[in-house]
Amino acid sequence: MNGSINYLSKYRQVTAKLKKRFLKKPNLAEGSAEFDSISKHLEMEEQAFYYAAMFAKGQAKCESSIGNSAAEAGAMMRAARLHLMAEEELSKTLSVSLHENLELAIASFVQAAAVYEQCGQPLLAVNAYLQLAEALMLYGKFAEAAVHLHRATDLVPTHTMLMLRLLGKLATCRLQLSDPHAALLVHTRMQEIVQRTGGDAGGGGQLLPCYQDCMRDSEISRVLLLCLLARPADRLEAEHADTLARYAWSSPDEETPPAFLTEELLLCLQSLVCACQVGDAIAVDEVHERLFPLLTGEQNYLLHSLSDRLRSPPLSATELGEPLCCRRRPRRNNAGFDCDNDDCDADRLAAGVGNL
Repeated sequence: MNGSINYLSKYRQVTAKLKKRFLKKPNLAEGSAEFDSISKHLEMEEQAFYYAAMFAKGQAKCESSIGNSAAEAGAMMRAARLHLMAEEELSKTLSVSLHENLELAIASFVQAAAVYEQCGQPLLAVNAYLQLAEALMLYGKFAEAAVHLHRATDLVPTHTMLMLRLLGKLATCRLQLSDPHAALLVHTRMQEIVQRTGGDAGGGGQLLPCYQDCMRDSEISRVLLLCLLARPADRLEAEHADTLARYAWSSPDEETPPAFLTEELLLCLQSLVCACQVGDAIAVDEVHERLFPLLTGEQNYLLHSLSDRLRSPPLSATELGEPLCCRRRPRRNNAGFDCDNDDCDADRLAAGVGNL
């Protein structure tokens, strides 16, 4: 930034012009234009994104005083992006950052979204929430991103494609937060939306091509998540149990496979479900080799986690250091454990006799 120009003094000068004086009304439009001009100069010429954002916020205040809500929200969106650029610049130069610019960007995005909602423009508000969520996900703040994505889904219940995009990112956040069950519910909701609104207008019950890809990805993710959760059949919801039964080898041959799955993908999913049911990690790895080019990065990560889980079962009693003969039943005096084996050391240790 040019050190010969004091931009803080410029900001004060423009702000001073906007103060109310006796029998003189401030020219807010002129002040807004001046804030905008200096902000763009700082962004394009000086690469001083923090100061550019400061002037953009000054412009937003002027537009708010005028009553131009659309221009106010637009200026706040620009200020939010400039704060993100300033945060990114600090990351590139490996400078110390307390994420002040990120916090300012969050506040600006939220304020812009609130103004858009008040103006009756929900799509623009969703755009603000979506950009905010993507920025938070980039910095690993998945819990906060999920909150804003959930808010965005409430604003566009009738826009199917936009809703599916938001839910897809929400499912990613749930997975990053180690909550596969919540991710499973999100993918199930995505399929319900597509089945309800994604049909061909010409009839026949066929899905439009743009929805078939979404159904395929959600179906694969649901199968992987169900295998990863490994819950007993009696603890599964009916729709989830039906999903696993669809890919079981014992399913009736006359059942028609989903139209959005290829034959190769269908056979691979059936093999995967069968391998998970018997706990065969080697078979899962072999299926993974076939599925790898057909899956997204997130789905490959789920499949890799599934393989790791099969290779690393829960620790047994011996691995935990507990003798297998112990029944883990407390005595009446709450000292030690009852054991039928006379050679077991558990009772001796509880009584303070001997050392292992």
